[in-house]
This record gives sequence, structure tokens and C-alpha cells, in this order.
Amino acid sequence: GDFYASWMDEAKIAALGTAPLKPHLDRIAAITDKGELAELFATTGYPSPVGIAIFPDLAEPTKYGVYAGQGGLGMPNRDYYLLEGAKYDGYRAAYKAYLTRLQQLAGIADAAAKAERVFALETAIARVHWKPEDSRDVSKIYNPMDRAKLNAFAPQFHWDRSLPKAGLGDVKTIVITETTAVQEIGKLVDSVPLETWKEYEVAHFISGHASYLTKDFDQARFDFYSKTLRDVPNQRDR
Repeated sequence: GDFYASWMDEAKIAALGTAPLKPHLDRIAAITDKGELAELFATTGYPSPVGIAIFPDLAEPTKYGVYAGQGGLGMPNRDYYLLEGAKYDGYRAAYKAYLTRLQQLAGIADAAAKAERVFALETAIARVHWKPEDSRDVSKIYNPMDRAKLNAFAPQFHWDRSLPKAGLGDVKTIVITETTAVQEIGKLVDSVPLETWKEYEVAHFISGHASYLTKDFDQARFDFYSKTLRDVPNQRDR
């Protein structure tokens, strides 16, 4: 109820401006190495190129399992980054404009250049994502690994440090879904500069919380995700 009431209090949201973003953006800015970055990936509320989820174990559905798989894209799937043609060119241009607009609203310098770098990183992630039909193939996506195998498989995610941040420190086995994608994203964690990953975190954090910020942020998110991608012409009143 408190959460709903705070979202409905548009006058208070307007008065607060971008202040609610500051502690979170400061936390991102304070990251000094890739190990801390991996911990942030696993922290609730912050973006990650590899998603962690809990749902019934595909081999034994009477219990739950912890899964880790490909993620990290701001547009719906890999096709929006990779397919050729005027329609997808339009989506890509609109997405970069959206990332730029959000950062400008947040008072972030060099917003357009940062949006370009974030988009380039997401495109690299999209290139290693599995196609949807492969992600739906249960025989391919059920790959349980214990901690030792997990650390050898994709060490860039510092599982022993990051899983406790997700409240999963006692979990012994993780099911990796899109195996090659997770490994290749791990390689991107290694090869892409830390500052670019921090720019990615900032842009995605703002986007993920735009609906709870001032009207300009909320409208920018609606204009891209609803109007541009889904052809919804008008946003409903709160």
C-alpha cells in the first residue's frame, strides 16, 4: 500500500526530481574492479547480463531450482539488434535516442556517447544469445553445475562472491540454461572496459526505474517501450 501510494503521489515525485537515483548511481560509480561488478550484477534491483531465476526443477518438479541464463538486453531479443531492414534500423535508432534522453534527464554528461557504447555492448551480447527456439529446448537448457564446475565454467561472475548477494549463498547447484551464451558473456565481462560496464549499469538502472521517477522519465520509457515497440498510442492516467 505504501509503495502504491508513493507512486500515485506525483507532486512528491516531481519535487524529489532525480534525488532518488543518487545513492544507486553513486554505488555504481564506486565500483573499482570486475569482482565488485559481479557482486552488483547479483544484487536485487541492479541490471545483469546473466539473469538468475528460481522455478521448478526441470528434472524433479517437486522441488525448486536456481537457474542462470542469458540476459542483459534492453530491447526484446537478439533480432532487434541483428536483423537488417528499415524497421529494425528504426528500432535501434529509437533505442539509442531513448538511452540518451534518460541520461540527459538524469544530468549525466556525454549522454549520446555513453548511449552508443552501451548499445554496442548490448549488440555484442545479442550476438552470443541463443535463438528463441533453442532457449525453449528443455534438452539443451538443463545443465546443472556444482560450485566447482560453475567457477571453472564462467569464472568472470565470481559465483562464490555474487551468489550470497542474491541470497543464494547456501545453494550448491546452479542450472545453466544457455551455456555458450553465458560463457561468451563472461568473456565480454573480461574484455569490455570496466567504465563501459558501469555506463551500462547506469543506463539500465535508470531505464528499469523510469516509471517511478518524474513524468519526463516515465514518458520517455512509455514512448519507446509502448509507443515505438508495441504501437500503443497513449499512456493511461495513473
